[in-house]
Amino acid sequence: MVEYGEVIPAKGHSTAIQNKKDATCTEDGYTGDTVCTVCKETVKTGEAIPAIGHTIEVRNAKEATCTEAGYTGDEVCTVCETTVKTGEAIPATGHSTELRNHTEATCTEAGYTGDEYCTVCGIMVKAGTVISSVGHIYDAGVVTKEATEDEEGILTYTCTVCGDTRTEAIPKLTVEKQAPTVSVSAVQGANGRITLTGLIVDFENADHYYQVVSRGLVYCSETKLGTRTLTVNTPGRTRVNFSSNKADGSYIYNMKPASSGTYYIVRSYVTYRDDNGKTIYVYSDPIRVSYNSLQ
Repeated sequence: MVEYGEVIPAKGHSTAIQNKKDATCTEDGYTGDTVCTVCKETVKTGEAIPAIGHTIEVRNAKEATCTEAGYTGDEVCTVCETTVKTGEAIPATGHSTELRNHTEATCTEAGYTGDEYCTVCGIMVKAGTVISSVGHIYDAGVVTKEATEDEEGILTYTCTVCGDTRTEAIPKLTVEKQAPTVSVSAVQGANGRITLTGLIVDFENADHYYQVVSRGLVYCSETKLGTRTLTVNTPGRTRVNFSSNKADGSYIYNMKPASSGTYYIVRSYVTYRDDNGKTIYVYSDPIRVSYNSLQ
């Protein structure tokens, strides 16, 4: 009898991974080939593993301040430590300021421009300076009391800024003395007489004139006077003196003419003393009258 052998099953590959490579940040990897360690047959071909890319971390970053530049930071891979991107400088931001301690100058007190402080870092960037007081600015002034001959007046100035006031005396009124003037008039009087009236003109304002020392009337018949000018010293004239005058400045005399037809030249006069003490005579314009002419 013939005996046959038995079939021995294939024992299969005994595999190992060959050519394996890990992927890096920038290079692809490889899963590796599956190779039989007995027969060396490549049982399975490996596959590419894509590069994993960098895992970025920002380092050396620095915020910019008011006075110092900053830095965006370097982008560094935490896996391979490669500096993927170099950072850039960030300019200093500069101060952002506000004004503190500012005061306005007044008419009498100094002011202050104020200090500039940074609202970010809090430091004083610039110190202020003193502003001189401006002094009062007064208007042209208003008369609050009129000056008279007896009392000074008051001129009041008001500051257009703060309302402060100051006053200034207005000198008493000084009236420049003038020479008084006189007039003369005539009317028919009783019993054939001629009533002569001398008058100190504007007597109600006598304070404006030199003080009258004496007053009077002079008259002379026309024929006796001739071509002479009638004054208190004219020969042949009649002079009548008055120690005073009435309240209206008048002084009156009733003369007796030689006849009703006789003409007379008549003047009134006053005297005053000037600033040098000299006696000055002031005469009215002469008038020509007779008793009959006054009818």
